[in-house]
Amino acid sequence: MNQSVTRISLSATVAFLLFGLAGCGGDSISSNSGSAPLSATESRLVTLEITGMNCTACAVSVRKALEIVPGVQKARVEFDTHSAFVQFGKGHDEQVLIEAVKQAGFGAASKITEKQNVEALAEEKKYLSSSFAEHLGVTVFSDASAYRPGGAFRIAVVIDIGDGWHIYGNPLGPGIGQPTVIFAELPAGFSSATARYALAEKHTQDFGDAESTWVWEHAGKAIHFLSGTVDIGTSLGKYHVEVRVSAQVCKPGSCLPGNVVVPIDLTVSESGDGIQATNVELFKDFDKAVVQSEGV
Repeated sequence: MNQSVTRISLSATVAFLLFGLAGCGGDSISSNSGSAPLSATESRLVTLEITGMNCTACAVSVRKALEIVPGVQKARVEFDTHSAFVQFGKGHDEQVLIEAVKQAGFGAASKITEKQNVEALAEEKKYLSSSFAEHLGVTVFSDASAYRPGGAFRIAVVIDIGDGWHIYGNPLGPGIGQPTVIFAELPAGFSSATARYALAEKHTQDFGDAESTWVWEHAGKAIHFLSGTVDIGTSLGKYHVEVRVSAQVCKPGSCLPGNVVVPIDLTVSESGDGIQATNVELFKDFDKAVVQSEGV
């Protein structure tokens, strides 16, 4: 059985809630600024109570107002709890944060004590150590032990999703999220790696006062496919293929975008009886999968 497994992400350190709105029910909006990270001794977590927000767009406005304040390293705004969490330089007065929110047209006040801020910052840093790859594993399988020049090849991309998490389908649907995209880096002698995506389940997204919408989601496991051809005239031998998966793994209130690269070797051979079909069960839904050339 020709297979390859990885749980290593190319972007193992992923911005916390970089796409926080996507697929999280509008729970929170967050972003990282482009400045260098502050150390634990240089920063503190300030929590503010925000008033006047009546939709997730308001949370975005508050977050943007906080991000431009000098000393702000990262800001996250939760519409459902009317709270803002700001990683902020210790040498700065949090009153400037309150004033920035007021300038944006909303109200703000300090919400918790310094002791609680320290505890919250520790929890935030613990979460930041969590990576995309901890919640998503990718295994790839070929459909034959070898391939003849001029013949077709297929690869099954099996994505195992952590309990309580989901990824988005491709196509995504009219809602908000990052569709899962698979593609293959093919060596010379191989061509036309077409992506085919498994059918997903329809889920409603509700952003509070905003009109609800929906997206396609996968939970538990998703099996997508890549197919192509071995060019006529390709030399016999073993060829290295890299399968790349770009996805956003989410649970309510949290989303982690990232990428995974999984290698697999495909053999080109002219032998007749020596070529056997493999992993037949994995490919049973190949014809039901949707051809989608772009991640939209």
